[in-house]
Amino acid sequence: MLRAGSKISAFGYIVKIVRRVGNQHMEFPPLTDRVPTRFQPGSNVQRSRHSPKRKKKGNILPSVAQARKTLHLVIENSSYRSQDLRDLLGRGTYPMGGGSAAKEHPVEYFSASLLAAVVNYPLWRASALGQSGFRVVLQSANYPPILANVASSVPPALAPYFYAFSPPYKGLFATVMGMSWARAAIFYGSDTGKQYLLSAGFSQSVSTIVPPLVISTAVQCFNMPLVRATILLQNPESDVPNIRESLRQIYKSHGISGLWHGTSAGILKTVPKYCTAIFVKDYIERVLPPVDPNSDHKHRDALIHSAIKSSAAGVAGAALTNPLDVIRNEMFKTNLGLVDAIRSLHNELGWNFLVRGMSKNLIAVSIPVASTIFFTDAFIQYTNSRKGY
Repeated sequence: MLRAGSKISAFGYIVKIVRRVGNQHMEFPPLTDRVPTRFQPGSNVQRSRHSPKRKKKGNILPSVAQARKTLHLVIENSSYRSQDLRDLLGRGTYPMGGGSAAKEHPVEYFSASLLAAVVNYPLWRASALGQSGFRVVLQSANYPPILANVASSVPPALAPYFYAFSPPYKGLFATVMGMSWARAAIFYGSDTGKQYLLSAGFSQSVSTIVPPLVISTAVQCFNMPLVRATILLQNPESDVPNIRESLRQIYKSHGISGLWHGTSAGILKTVPKYCTAIFVKDYIERVLPPVDPNSDHKHRDALIHSAIKSSAAGVAGAALTNPLDVIRNEMFKTNLGLVDAIRSLHNELGWNFLVRGMSKNLIAVSIPVASTIFFTDAFIQYTNSRKGY
């Protein structure tokens, strides 16, 4: 019990919290707008009106933001590994990069998604070609002189990759921007949603799965016309020049509903992929040993941890959803319904259709997801280091 008139320093307040959480899981007392010099009105311990008042020497007590920053440093320099201490901050869980709330880093999330989409655009083209069953025949006349000789000597097995990495890049801008906002919305929304649900008292599992489930479903429905138009645009035999003409052709052939054809397969593919990736990412993050804050290589070690969890998340998401990718692309190509597309694939390839394009998909899906997570961690770590976290 503190005596009347005693002060509570920011550091003392933080140490009390850390000790209480370390000994037993108790509620984290909410920080007020300023670390109080006395207990709030209504408490049974307050400054006596007869107690002498000390002269103020400026703002000697830190603001709540400064107190929280100090508490973050205490956490990072402690061996207490449970998420409970971080959850009790009142600011929810940490984002992928750690050290501050996810809602503070929307720019980092979008920048990471944009960079990943640009880097991985050729891999996405190769995956779309393989899973859609588009026939790739390289013709030297279609390439500039510098590539014409190479195109004529490329083995058939490598033709899709050569085509994917070579110009012209049909629908590049629309594809990259569509991927960027979609992944940014899913990862940013999942981290902030998890933060909100944990603060509302939901379990770790519910808080991890529900946000990507809801957000990825909404994103897939909104993005569906663009997804279908960009995939059909990659057909080497198509003479459609751009996204606008691709959308117009789909609308003329199949009406407005044709733009959302394949949504069911798209949701079945996209939602499990991101739910799996985010679940694995969070799980690996919890089980990895903490980075030593006193190490001279702590930033490098943090990036190594990020590379491990992002790789595991990307591979898990890609391997699980490859069959649904194949079904969705078959629906795009043939305009068949879900059941008819599965029957057509089975009649053509047997159950081998489940692994059609698997190698390309592991590259084209796992690398973008993994690089998005890794770039987000790196950008947030850089931002936090500049802020002194």
